[in-house]
Amino acid sequence: MSAPCCSNTSKTLIGPVFICWTVIHWFWDRFREKIACVRIPVGKGVCGTAVAERRIQRVDDVHEFPGHIACDAASLAEIVLPITLDGRVVGVLDIDSTIYHRFDQEDEDGLNALVERLCQQLNQTDLRRFINNTLY
Repeated sequence: MSAPCCSNTSKTLIGPVFICWTVIHWFWDRFREKIACVRIPVGKGVCGTAVAERRIQRVDDVHEFPGHIACDAASLAEIVLPITLDGRVVGVLDIDSTIYHRFDQEDEDGLNALVERLCQQLNQTDLRRFINNTLY
């Protein structure tokens, strides 16, 4: 079992990156100050699969994931959690690692709790109204 991914392991993690799925078609990795990817279609790559299937994707080896989109050549493992608002996926939390098999069930459970809390907060804010009025 690995250490929880939110511990001090920044040298092995790439991200985290929040992707707002419908509003923007590219995202900026503020931790490395570079554009990461352009237009990830729903159903493509790990992020697009998480959106299409509306479920967490935990990938031990990204090179074995069919259709993996390599936004960073250093990425070897990845976990992606859908962010939902009013039952619709509006984004994902995407974390990559430079270590194979980096994410375990403990990481998934902790990140899922974080995303669930974020979704609860989004549902209670004006951002909810903004997203609903802007996106749909």
